[in-house]
Amino acid sequence: MSIQGIVLAGGKSKRMGQDKALLKYKDDKTQLSHAFQAVGIHTENTFVSIAKDQLDERERNKFPLIVDHYEQIGPLGGILSAFEELPEAAILVAACDLPFISKENVAYLIEQRDPAKQATAYKGFKDGPEPLFCIYEPGALEELKKQLGKEHACPRKALYQMDIKLVDPLDPKDVENINRPEDLVKLNPDSEKEQTFQVQFYAALKEQAGTGEKTVSSKAGSPLSLYTELKKIYSLKTDIASIKVAVNDELKEASCLIKEGDSICFFPPFAGG
Repeated sequence: MSIQGIVLAGGKSKRMGQDKALLKYKDDKTQLSHAFQAVGIHTENTFVSIAKDQLDERERNKFPLIVDHYEQIGPLGGILSAFEELPEAAILVAACDLPFISKENVAYLIEQRDPAKQATAYKGFKDGPEPLFCIYEPGALEELKKQLGKEHACPRKALYQMDIKLVDPLDPKDVENINRPEDLVKLNPDSEKEQTFQVQFYAALKEQAGTGEKTVSSKAGSPLSLYTELKKIYSLKTDIASIKVAVNDELKEASCLIKEGDSICFFPPFAGG
């Protein structure tokens, strides 16, 4: 049986404060593009799962799409919609917020697949199945449907009721996801120790912080997570989604990696015509 791929990118990213699919962690690729390529190299066809209101989003429109048939039920809706569009197929599901997904760990999951089971899942949180890096066989569909109508519809709960194969990941990081700005510390190779950064605030941010320049120590792995910390410390009013960032005098994505000694400048929204 062929394996079809689906990258889930239909979420609202409320906890992150900006679209997780569009974050760039490395190689100047969006996380959506990174996940799509990792899955696509090993599956017969690969699609991106989106919500109806994301049909006009430019990055998502670069890829073959499956629009969710369900609303307000999270990733379960994307998985069920994929089965409805791809009947009788085994479906490899991957979330777009898995920064360490790679062609190697996708290949390993496929190698470990047991088609006689209802699903083959990487072992994740508390050694339970990770529902968003998992191969679902057609036999999983009925159990997934049983989650419909429940207050907290969840594919993980469905997996606990299935006959599945659990696979230890090649590296525990393979199944880590990024949901909140503070989670970006996971991307920093030196995440276990604090690093020193030279931070500069400009314009309205300087007024809000009461200082234009500060030396700070933090475990933050990106300007995004660092700003989240500083926003609390200095009661900054400007939202991270609207600021600009420069690292060592070069404009960067707020999700880029930062290292010991970097100079990081935060700018408020540019005004004027």
